[in-house]
Amino acid sequence: MAKLNTLRNQSLQDNATIMLRVKHDLCPEHIQGLFQENNSSCNLTNSDFTISIYNTVKYGNRSLRYAGPLLWSKLTKCIKKAISLSAFKNKIRTSNLETFVGYDYYGLIRRIRQHFLYILCIHSRVRERTA
Repeated sequence: MAKLNTLRNQSLQDNATIMLRVKHDLCPEHIQGLFQENNSSCNLTNSDFTISIYNTVKYGNRSLRYAGPLLWSKLTKCIKKAISLSAFKNKIRTSNLETFVGYDYYGLIRRIRQHFLYILCIHSRVRERTA
């Protein structure tokens, strides 16, 4: 029986393909405009794109503007240096991209901070009532 990709892995493969097209100017301008290339001379990360900060908890970390550059930064140089689009697709089809992404620590930190601020807000309301 053939091993099928999960929906998440297929989605990650599609996002990686979009990022390759953005990198090599092979997509429309309205998609190209979603991303900013990382032109910093002291780039310590493996990223060719700046990873934007998202404002919403519900969809922000799943948006292409955030998830695309994050995925691209996690890909190995061997995959990124594919000589053609078809070679790139073959490389990512044989890879499990879910292992590259891992857990979203930025989203976790943001949720912890929001929870902490919520607790502080409740605490200040309780103090106002008792005073």
